[in-house]
Parts: sequence; structure tokens; C-alpha cells
Amino acid sequence: MALSPRQNDSVPRPARARVLIVDDPVVARGLFSRWISEHPALAVIGVATDGASAIIAAKRHRPDIIVLDLEMPVLVGLAALQQLRRVSPASRIMVASCQTSRKAPLALECLALGALDALAKPDGNRDLTMSACFRDMFLSTLEGLISAKSPPPGRQRPGLALLDANGRMPADEPTRPATDEPAEARPDVAPRALLIGASTGGPKAITRVLDDLGPAIALLPVIIIQHMPALITASFAEQLAARFRHPVAEARHREEPLGGHIYIAPGGRHLRLERFDGKTRFWLDHGPPVNFCRPAIDLTFCDAASLYGASALGVVLTGMGSDGTIGARHLRDAGARIIVQDKATSAVWGMPGSIVRQGLAEQTLGIEQIGPALSRIILGGSPP
Repeated sequence: MALSPRQNDSVPRPARARVLIVDDPVVARGLFSRWISEHPALAVIGVATDGASAIIAAKRHRPDIIVLDLEMPVLVGLAALQQLRRVSPASRIMVASCQTSRKAPLALECLALGALDALAKPDGNRDLTMSACFRDMFLSTLEGLISAKSPPPGRQRPGLALLDANGRMPADEPTRPATDEPAEARPDVAPRALLIGASTGGPKAITRVLDDLGPAIALLPVIIIQHMPALITASFAEQLAARFRHPVAEARHREEPLGGHIYIAPGGRHLRLERFDGKTRFWLDHGPPVNFCRPAIDLTFCDAASLYGASALGVVLTGMGSDGTIGARHLRDAGARIIVQDKATSAVWGMPGSIVRQGLAEQTLGIEQIGPALSRIILGGSPP
């Protein structure tokens, strides 16, 4: 029997995540407001045109999520972020700004100071208005910030390396029940490459892991796939290079990964691995996004499974979504080890949680334990 209008009104609806938009250009504010208002899990509770107004709005409304531009009148993005963190500490902040070489280090500093993610807005009002890809990425990122849960599975796309000739997932890619035991790794095989994937909250987590690795870094290449826009990954590489004695840079096309070097996947390109001239080399791929990401962890991990096999060592840190799960399955099937960050220390336990639920993680550790555990494995000791 159909419900009457009064009965329909009484059906409880899930509360929408409340979003504060802080952006100077009127076109961006209008588009963001419309996109968010049309989303069933999001609601706009305020719009601010400058940092000072944003502080007042955040203090009054205590939003769940704040979308923050970096260049605004009265109070610029970085100063605004610091004050927003003080007046509304529970709010999750996403930086959405046009990226330039000048703004990229600022966006990276925002991530270090508590912003959970950074998106590069398309240049110009026309590109912003017409870019369906940016709209999907914008909303997908906000979905992930609602809670520590990953976005709905329907928003994920499989890794291109695993699609069949018709562009579909092969039938032999089953989902493992959560009760299954993980595949056995090969502890007798010395690691020849360390691969680290991360997304939301990743820069701080990656830095902590590298700090704790110590002299083990010198023994193998460290390949990092962090979901960030192009100019920010370049700034991230520069920041790490200033911190560590080892060479750090964005990976270059046809470059051979060397021990003692730290490589960052360039934003906007997939970091693939191939055999060329008898050596393992990087291949930078401009193909479409995978899991709404470019670079995608899945693609790099799948290539590493083929080329390094059991001598690959995979790590997945904090991040929303499920990128890395398919790649982790291929690494484990090749006998490689997989370590993931635990829920308690992750900003968002989407990617690590997905791997744990698939029974693919050999160890699930707090961020303070991951570096020492990797160091013991690389130097030939036993994991805890």
C-alpha cells in the first residue's frame, strides 16, 4: 500500500554532512553550492567569500567539512586554515584551488597543518563549468571526508591493467570473504623494491614512515604513489629532498629505479613499471584516471607484482576509497608482503580497510610501527 504524504514525511532520512564553502570567485561558489546541494549526502550550510568571514561562519555553524580556496581577500588560505582549525577543530578541510608553482608549496603546507586533501581547480571559469571529471572528483572527495568509511563501491573503477578486451573486470577477480586467511608471503625473499601508496592524510604518514626506515632506505628504491595534483607532488618531492640525505625526486620516464633513491609518482600521470633494455624502468602514462585517481596505486602495484614478484614490499597508508586493493591482491598472489596502516592512526581508513577486509594484509600496524617493521624486513630481521 502506498504511504500517505504524512507517512512519507515521517520516514527518517540520514543526516547530510554539512559543508561550508570558502571561495572568492562567484562562479566557483555557485558551482560548488549547486553540486553539493544536488548530492543526497551533502548540504551547504554556509558560503564565505574571504578568510575572515569563514572564521565567523565556522565558529557559528561548526561544519562537518570545509572547502577552502587558498587565495582570498582579507585572510589568505594558510592563515585562514590555522584559525579554522582552532575555532572548529572537528571540521575536515579540503583545499580546492587553482594550482600554480607559487601556490603548490602553500597547498602542501596546508596538508601538513591539518587539511585532509587538496584538489586542483581547472583554470578559468569555462573549464571549471565544463569539467565533468573535476565535478566527479570533487564530490567523490567530499564523500570520503564524510566519515572514515570509503565511498560507495559503485563509484570505484577497476585498474586498467586488469580489464579484459571488452573493458570489463575478468570473471576470475573474486572478492575474498573477510574471514579468509591472507595468502602466504615469502619471508625468505629479500625485498628489492618498497612501494608505498597513500591518499587523504598521506604526506604526514609517508614522512613518518621514511623517518623511521633509517638506513634501510639505502638498500632498495622507495616508490611512492600519493594522490595529489601535479604541482603539489613536485613540491612534496622537494620537501622530502630537503629532509632526507637520500636523493628524492619525481619519477622520470624510462628512468631506472635505484637503491637509496626515493621516487614520487608525478601528479596527473600513472606511474607504470616495465622491462626495457633488460632493466626495470618507469613508464609515465597519461591514460584516464583509475579509481578517480591519476596516479593510481593499483596500476603501479600490479606492474610491481609482474616485475618484482615476491621481492616487492607493498605498503598502503591512510586514504579514502579502495585504490590499491586490486594491486595488493596481485602482489600477494606473487608472494609479496603487504603492510597497511591501522584505523586508529589513519585520517581515513578507506584504502587500508579495503585491503584488510579482502584478507590481503600480512600486518596492520599503527603509523609509528610501520617504519620499524619495514626496516626489520629490509635488513633481514623478522617482522614483529
